Amino acid sequence: MRSLLTTTALFMALLGTTATQAQEPAPLTLQETINMALQHNQQLKKAVLGEEGGRQKTREVKAQALPQVNLNGSYSNNFIKPIIVLPGELTGAPGTVSTIEMGTTHNVGITGELKQELFNQSVFTGLQAAKKSEEYYKMQTALTEEQVIQSVAAAFYQLQVNRVKRGIVDSNLVSSRRILQTTEAQFKAGLAKRIDVDRLRVNIANLESNANLFNNSIYQSENQLKYYMGLQMDDAASFATPPLDSIESELNSVLQVEYNDVKQLNDFKLLKKQEELLHLQKKAYKSEYYPKLSLFGNYSYNGISNKFDLVKSSGTATWYDVAAVGIRLSVPIFDGNARQARIAQSNIQIRQLREDLSQKQSLLTLNQRNAKMQIANSINTIRLQEKNVALANDVYETTQSNYRLGFATLTDLLNAETSLTQSRNNHAEALLQFKLAQIELLRSNGNIKSLTQQ
Repeated sequence: MRSLLTTTALFMALLGTTATQAQEPAPLTLQETINMALQHNQQLKKAVLGEEGGRQKTREVKAQALPQVNLNGSYSNNFIKPIIVLPGELTGAPGTVSTIEMGTTHNVGITGELKQELFNQSVFTGLQAAKKSEEYYKMQTALTEEQVIQSVAAAFYQLQVNRVKRGIVDSNLVSSRRILQTTEAQFKAGLAKRIDVDRLRVNIANLESNANLFNNSIYQSENQLKYYMGLQMDDAASFATPPLDSIESELNSVLQVEYNDVKQLNDFKLLKKQEELLHLQKKAYKSEYYPKLSLFGNYSYNGISNKFDLVKSSGTATWYDVAAVGIRLSVPIFDGNARQARIAQSNIQIRQLREDLSQKQSLLTLNQRNAKMQIANSINTIRLQEKNVALANDVYETTQSNYRLGFATLTDLLNAETSLTQSRNNHAEALLQFKLAQIELLRSNGNIKSLTQQ
């Protein structure tokens, strides 16, 4: 029991609220870390930009249904004019030919054009697809948010467990150094062997090496969190160590969890939206069989002259205007079956996506079941490890006492210490697996965003 309290105290101390020192930024809680990641994560920013890109794509498609107006201006210098050859009979010289220059040297014109689609099924279908694309990008952003939250939460608890394991090593170092001092004194008094002192020093060196390894793991975990938060590696950031909830209450909540319909999860709904887009793409290909009807109109104002005096009020230029309005009808007749091939490709893509939907549904259901089972297994493992830690601690304390009295060898003491360390590490690892399974269950049930409100 005493060992269990010791392990729990160590874990809770390292996972408890860290006091903020003056002039230092307050350590970020899990909720604060997640919220910062949701604001600055680069992948999420890209998803938000994708939303904006979808809105602009809708504007582009809508523009095709609006009037298209263009204004063109031109100037040409016909320094070699076109020639028309006429028979001499027309010019009074039978049996010969005559040539006549056509046009003028200088030509200038301004033309305005108007086009309005009256019926174009491709445009109408494109509008529907553009709106669905906007919805797709919004879902993609929501899904990315969930992925970011899950990644941050997993990294956050990995950091906590690394801290716990380092704390275990630190505790062992304190104990081992104390034993070394005692053994060195015994050696000087002729009550211990040199090899015992050397073995303790080797053990301490190994513990210091392990401490460095866990320090590196902590450093890497903190950098991983910075990455998710959109921070630079040199940016200052510290993370709180929150306590875990009661295992009993967690067990009760797990037993009461009801599986949500996986079809309501963003992972599944995103694929369904893709299916809708594929159907609209197929509809767009079919719309190519429809005729197109459009209204057009143009107006041009032109000036011609053999001298470059087009803008002079007293010049020789002649100005005239031309205008026309009309309706243009385009009827597709035969394109070598290209449209038919595109429709067939769409049908294949739709069938492939249906297989993806079936597979995704099975995978999401599997994730739900596995997450709940992992939580139950983790709880059992935690309880077993708590008992194991208590037993290993009793063995260690007894062996340590016997070692001081000379009834146990150093080998017995080191073996007991190794067993206790392994038990504590296994307990910490079980706690981590429990929290990771919790996160996965929240994700697979569509409740991962609740972590932003805890």
